[in-house]
Amino acid sequence: MRGVIRMSSYSNNRLTCFAALCAIGLLLTFPIGAEEARQEAKPSGETPGPGTLAGIGRLLDDARMLPGPDRLGAAEKAARSLQALLESDIPKEKRCAVHFLSGEIHYTLGDYAKAAKEFKDAGKRDDERIYRDDAEAGYIMALEASGRDEEAAREWIKWEKKHPESPFVQEALTARAWNALRRGVPSEAERILAELSARFPWMSADARVIRAMATIAYIRGDYDETIALLSKIKQDAGMLYLAALSFEAKGMPLKAAAHYREVVERYPHSPLHDPAMIAKANIFLTSGSYKSAAEEMERVVAEASRPDIRGEAMLRKAVAIVLDGDAEEGTNQLRSVAAAHTGTDIAARAQFLLGEIPVSYTHLTLPTKRIV
Repeated sequence: MRGVIRMSSYSNNRLTCFAALCAIGLLLTFPIGAEEARQEAKPSGETPGPGTLAGIGRLLDDARMLPGPDRLGAAEKAARSLQALLESDIPKEKRCAVHFLSGEIHYTLGDYAKAAKEFKDAGKRDDERIYRDDAEAGYIMALEASGRDEEAAREWIKWEKKHPESPFVQEALTARAWNALRRGVPSEAERILAELSARFPWMSADARVIRAMATIAYIRGDYDETIALLSKIKQDAGMLYLAALSFEAKGMPLKAAAHYREVVERYPHSPLHDPAMIAKANIFLTSGSYKSAAEEMERVVAEASRPDIRGEAMLRKAVAIVLDGDAEEGTNQLRSVAAAHTGTDIAARAQFLLGEIPVSYTHLTLPTKRIV
C-alpha cells in the first residue's frame, strides 16, 4: 500500500473558508521500510523484534491507531528505538529504509522540518531507485504539513515529470488538488480532480476526492451539492463539520448545531473538536439566544484545548452578556479579555467593543473575524 493523505477542514463563515476548510489534519500514512521489513520478518509468523526496522515500523503503525496524546507517546517510543538502531552498525543497503522510517516518525510527531530532511536523505540513499518516488513524495508532504504549500505545489509538478509511471501518481494528483484548495485556487483543484478521474476512474469514489469536490461546491455556494456529495462518504469529523457549515449557510441552524455537536461528542481528539464547539456556541449568539450563548461560550473556555479558541470564546461570551442586557458585567469581562490578551487581535477587538458599548449596546456587533 502506498501513501494516503487524509484532509479535513474548518472555518466559521463562507468568506474565510478557503484556507481554513483545507488546512486540518494532513496525515501521512506511508508503509514504513516495506521491502526491508519483509526481508527482516521472521519465519513461522513470529513477531519481529522491537529493535529491528520491522519491529519499529510496527510500533509506529500501532501508534497511529491511538488517540491524540497516546499516539505521540507511542511515536516517541518508536523514535527512541530507531535512535538506538541508528547508533548501531547498520548495513549501507538498509540506510534508505532507516531514514524513511525516521521521516515517518518525525512526521507523526509533528516535526515536519526534520521529517522533510529524513525523507530527502532516504531518497538520496535509494541506490536502486525503488522507493525514491515514495521518499520524494514524503518530502513534499512534509513541506505541505509545515505550511509551505506554494513551494510544495512546484515540487509536485517536478515530481510528476520525474516519476510519470509511479504507482503513487494518483495520490500525488489528490494531494495537488488539496494543495490548490489550501492556496485558494478552487479552479485549479477542479481541473486536477478532472484529470485524476479521467486517468484513474476508480478515484472518483475515493472519500478524499469526494470531500475535495464537496469543498469546491461549498466555496462556490452550492450547499445542496455539498451535502449531496458528503452523503456518499463515511461519516467522520471532516464530513460532519463541512455538512454543518453547509446547513448553517442554508439557514438551518438546528441541523448545523446538531452536526457540530456530533463532531464534539464523537471526535474529542480531532483538530475539528474545538472549532466545532465554538461554532455550535456561535449559533446561539447569532440567533439571539444570548443567555444560552454565554453559557455555551463558557463551556468552550473551560473545555477547548486551543488558546486562540478559548480567547475567542471569552470575547464572544462577554458580547453575549452585554446583548443579554447586563452591560456592566459584559464590560468588566471585555476589560478582562483585553488585559489577558494584550498585544493580540483579540485584545484589539475587545477594546473596539468597549468603545461601542456606551453608544448602544443593544446593537453591538463583532467586527468581521474568523474564529480560527
